[in-house]
This record gives sequence, C-alpha cells and structure tokens, in this order.
Amino acid sequence: MSVLTSNAAGARSTFDASLVKGEFNQYWYSQNTIDALVHEVAHHATACAFLSTPSLFFALDRRRGDESTEEETRLLELRRRSRLFEYDAQWASDACYVVYDFHQPEQVPIQYMAAFDYVVADPPFITRDVWERYAATVKLLLKEGGKLLFTTVLENHTTLENLMDRPLFIAAFYPLVEHLTYQYVCFLSYEPTVLSRPNPEVQETDPKTIAAIRMANDLRSSEKEFALQMATRRREGETRLPTAAYERDVQLAQDPLLRQQAEAEQRQGVDWDSIPIEKMEWGHIPEGLTMYPEGNVPHPSALADDNAVADAAAVGAAPKSFGAAYDACVALRTDLDTFKGFIDTMQRHMDSQMKLRRQRVKLTKERTALKEAQQQQQQGQGTNAVVSSGSNSVAEDGAVVSALDAQIAEVSAAIIANEADRTAKVDAMALLAGRIEQGEHTLTSLTAPPSSSSSTTIEKEVPYAAAMTDCIAAYRTVEAKKVPLQELAADATGRFKFPIFARMKELLQRIKELKQQQQQQ
Repeated sequence: MSVLTSNAAGARSTFDASLVKGEFNQYWYSQNTIDALVHEVAHHATACAFLSTPSLFFALDRRRGDESTEEETRLLELRRRSRLFEYDAQWASDACYVVYDFHQPEQVPIQYMAAFDYVVADPPFITRDVWERYAATVKLLLKEGGKLLFTTVLENHTTLENLMDRPLFIAAFYPLVEHLTYQYVCFLSYEPTVLSRPNPEVQETDPKTIAAIRMANDLRSSEKEFALQMATRRREGETRLPTAAYERDVQLAQDPLLRQQAEAEQRQGVDWDSIPIEKMEWGHIPEGLTMYPEGNVPHPSALADDNAVADAAAVGAAPKSFGAAYDACVALRTDLDTFKGFIDTMQRHMDSQMKLRRQRVKLTKERTALKEAQQQQQQGQGTNAVVSSGSNSVAEDGAVVSALDAQIAEVSAAIIANEADRTAKVDAMALLAGRIEQGEHTLTSLTAPPSSSSSTTIEKEVPYAAAMTDCIAAYRTVEAKKVPLQELAADATGRFKFPIFARMKELLQRIKELKQQQQQQ
C-alpha cells in the first residue's frame, strides 16, 4: 500500500493506492512509475492540470528528504498552482480538486482556461471517442506553447497526433500498471528528459520496436527543427519562386498576340501581381475585367457550361430548373449514392463488432484462468503460514477478477450498443431502398411513353432492387466472425455495389441529356 499525505494536515486530501473503484475503471501506476512521471512534470511545469491522474497529483506531496530549499519551494509552488480534474469525489475536500466529467468535456471553469503550461492525461478508457473528449478539454486548459504528457497504448499514437494537431514523441520509459493486460507508453509534445531512460520494472522491449520508435521520434524532431528554421530564417534578398508568374512570362515571350493583350491590360491598370493570394481561386474577377467576353452580357454558350452556372449561383442568380425528370434523376442518384455509402459504413461497423467480441472472449478466458488458479491455490493450502500468505494472494486475485469483470461488462455494453446501432442502420437502409424504388416509379412515369406498359417499364428500370433486398438481409443477419465478414465484403463489391454504381452511371448520362434538351429549347 502506498499512502501520500500533505504537509498541511487537514488542508489536503490523501491518496491510498490500495483503494481501487472498479465502477470508475481505476488503476494505479507502480510507485517507481509515479516518481518518474512526476519528476518529468516537475522538471518542466509551473502549473499543471492533472486529468484523471490522482496518483500523480498527490505525489507532488512526496519528499525524498534531501530536497534543497530551492527545490522544495518550487515543488510547493507547483502543488499550489496545479489542479486535479477528477470525477471521483473522494478527493473533493482538497482545495485543488476540480470535478471533471469527460462526458461534458467543455464544462471547465473559466478561470482554468489557458491557465496551465503543462497537462497530464490518462483517461479511464483507451477508445478514440473518450480521447476525443479529453483532447477537447486539454485544448481549453493548455496555454499557448504548453507541454503535454499522455499515457495510453501505442496504437493511439496517430489518433492523438491528429486530435492535438501536433507531433508527439514516444518516451523510452514505459509506465508500469499492475494487473493491466496491455502495455502503456508515454506520449509527450517535446523530447522527454527524465522519461528518456527505460523503466527497469518493464520487460525489455523488442529491438525492432525500439528502432521504429527511435525513427519516429527522429522524424518528429526533424519536423520541429525545420519548422523553427523556417519561422526564424532571414528573408533579405529572397526572390519569389517561379510559379504561375514565371510560366505566364514564358507564354508571353512565345506568343506575340498574348503579349499584346497583356500589354493592353497593363495599360488599363490591371496589376496581376497585386491580386491578394487569398483571392487566387476560381470565380475571382480582378477589378477592370468582366465575367463574359462581351462585357456584362452572357454569351449563349456560357449557359451550357456547368462552371458558368456555378458562377451565376455564386453571385446570387436563381438556379435554373431543367424539368421534373431532371430533378427526379438527381434525387434518385443522390439516394443511390447514400445507399452505396451505407454498405461501406456497415462493413466497418461489423468489423468493429467482431473486434469487440474477440476482446470479450479474451477477457473471459483470462478471468476463467485466474479463477481456476485461485481455486487450485485455495485447495493446496496446508499450514497456517501458507494460509495467511495464501489469503493475501487470494485477495489480490479477487481484485484482479473484479477489474476483469468491470472490463467484460464495459465491452458487453459496447457490444449491445453496437448491435442496436446495427439494427438502426439496417432499418434506415430498408427505408432508403423503398424510397429509391419509389423514385424509380416516379422517374418512369415522367419519361415513359403513354403507350408503354407501366409494369414492364418498371421491371426494366429496377434491375438492382433484388440486390438491395439481399444486401439489407445480409447485413441484418451476418455473424460478426472473420470468415462470414470476408465473404460479405466480397459480395458487397460484386453483388451489391456494382449494380447500384452501374445505375448511377446511367442516371448521370440521363441527367446530361435532359439538361442539354432543356437548354436547346
């Protein structure tokens, strides 16, 4: 057991590492890991926000006994200016406690916004959705130029870099969390100092992994150095790069007629180099020019051009209607594209369901093995001394079993929610399929000759209706297992998406024909 207390009795809370609340998915670092992480924070921070890391926050009260006066003063000031953002109210009596619920990531007291030059975060879950909420809070708390320290699994590296929009270094020091089934790593927004040395408590890492991490860190270091050089370089004597202006000068030198036009434009006061870079986009008209070759009057051929239509819409002109059949084709094609997107979404959804079920099986096996070992240990107890020792071991195993039960319950809840979401998505696909078939009926009634047989035409126009029905049934009943999902992925491309895509091509051609017919009238 590790108990941390403050120097000012009654003014601060205490931290007891032996107390673990499974309902909050709590777990604590080893004492050596706590010391290393806090040493890293204290080396850089003057005010730190500890997000869901009470073991680190209260470790600011620990003392080796050989601190200098300057170091003691700095630690006391860091403790005074830091805050613990935590959901568990057992530490609410501490003056530096701030209640924090990651389900409401932006509910941060205004006095703490941009108030910290260092933020440490270790969410209770490693999933992307949870990290997205913590990242939102971190951005509110961190000062400009502040530093970050995150602990999570290595697989979250790219996710966190994207969420924080900055490179993150991987520390050589791996934190030890007892009874955790996966290995954590430390991500920092700068090159680590104290955490640059491996943790002797953790098993030696694979050499290939070490080499890959070193390469990743070197790349991020180079990116930072290059960005700094670009920001601080001297710009005297620099000339513009030969881009569009250079190419235009070459064209003018080769084409006398174009050169005469350019000289005429220059006499009229058009300075191409004075156009702001933010205006260099399609649709910008430099002062003194017009949209159309004949002044302000549109050329008839311009109406047949999609870009001219877009320009007209951009300046506030009302969009031109090309008839009911045209609108029906556009609406039908949009619905088909949405249905095609549903297929991709469902495939990813089922892959996620398969991973969740695998995770639950793995956790269940671990729990079963631990329970069997616990029973064997209880049966093998003989002497009183062994019984005493065994009882402590049984208690520890019981805590691990409770933690595994909590993880299994969490994964099971995610599976249930995922399955409910699956049903909702498939139901939405069924509704969309009905709307698509109705759209085909509408289009047929608008385009079919009066003498044609309606039923025959409809049957000819909807050759993919059976494919949509089979697709919906497949995603409603498929098992979240590797082989069935692989087979379904093949069917999704060949049987389901291909006929829909073919119909979308037909509709696109029909849209162009209808548009051209209306323009010629």
